[in-house]
Amino acid sequence: MRAKKLGSMVLAVVLALSMASCGDGGDSTTAAAGTTAAPAATTAAGANTETTAAAATTAAGASAEIFSQADAPTFTIVLAHATAEGQRGDLDCKEFKELVEERSQGKITVQVYPNGQLGTDRELFESTQQGNIQICWQTNAPHVGFVPEIAILDQPMVFDSLDIAWKALESGTELRTALDAAYNKANVELLNIFPYTYRTMTSNREIHSVEDFKGLNLRTMDNQYHMAFWSAVGCNPTPLAWGETYIALQQGLMDAQENPIDNILSNKIAEVQDYVIRTDHVLFPSCFIMNKAFYDSMPAEYQQLLKSVLAEIAKSTFDGREASENEQLETCKSEYGMQVIELDASVREEMKKLAEPVWEQIYTAVGEEMATAFKNTLNSVQ
Repeated sequence: MRAKKLGSMVLAVVLALSMASCGDGGDSTTAAAGTTAAPAATTAAGANTETTAAAATTAAGASAEIFSQADAPTFTIVLAHATAEGQRGDLDCKEFKELVEERSQGKITVQVYPNGQLGTDRELFESTQQGNIQICWQTNAPHVGFVPEIAILDQPMVFDSLDIAWKALESGTELRTALDAAYNKANVELLNIFPYTYRTMTSNREIHSVEDFKGLNLRTMDNQYHMAFWSAVGCNPTPLAWGETYIALQQGLMDAQENPIDNILSNKIAEVQDYVIRTDHVLFPSCFIMNKAFYDSMPAEYQQLLKSVLAEIAKSTFDGREASENEQLETCKSEYGMQVIELDASVREEMKKLAEPVWEQIYTAVGEEMATAFKNTLNSVQ
């Protein structure tokens, strides 16, 4: 109770600071994302990411003049997330703070609250939606209850590569435009969304074929589409609180779990699992969302600065993902004795076929407009 009261006091303080500056002018899915900053690397989407970054740099330079004016408005932004300090999401948030404060010449101050200090994933979205905090960083999973259309990204086995997902989510695509509008309806601005990685599987059973999945007791999120997919593949999916997963795996109550690779080390899953099965079945996007009213209160140059900085961070994180994950997998093998199994293309195709009925469920749930936007975009970028 004491901790809860303390959290409420912290939230009240940062809210008061934020309002003063503005007056002048679940499942721990967010635990993704490497324990160290990833080095840059070349990707097949290089041309697109370089173009995005160049455009962002140009726009940031063009808008910099306003920040040198003595009477330029000042803003304080509270940015909160539920992932642990030092993980990739946290590092991206800290880089956002550094770059925004530097490039705005102090006209924008960013206060970062990591590790769920200001609430759970759901609470952070609600606080952002209501304007109690200005920005939160998460993946898409906590958003479905507020923005049902984002379930379009829950489709299993639908993106054959992260490069395709990057292109599909770039600003200006039919899919991204539809997502932007859907978030606006929920009173938030989708500042940035990009494909950080995939969800994948760890197991105490060796898996090489679809037949090998049969009867596997798999811990999943409480997500009807994820569970429908794993049932179709032959597993026994069981939703379980993330905080109970380690013990369930350790005691053999569960055989396997699925999450981004980053979680294998950071949440000590490597201690209680023997195999990494590269299912790469569902996209894990990185999302920065902002209270819509607060965003609209900022001058256009300020808005552009926020988005240009996030475009730059997205490119760096996306380009460094593969090298970072390879390093983590090497640690899993060398320090914990885990084996990494790459599924044959024919197995992945069989899994994709089993996933198609789940796609249809999702299309029905998100509505024809969003489903059409997704299909059109995917056809255009593949």
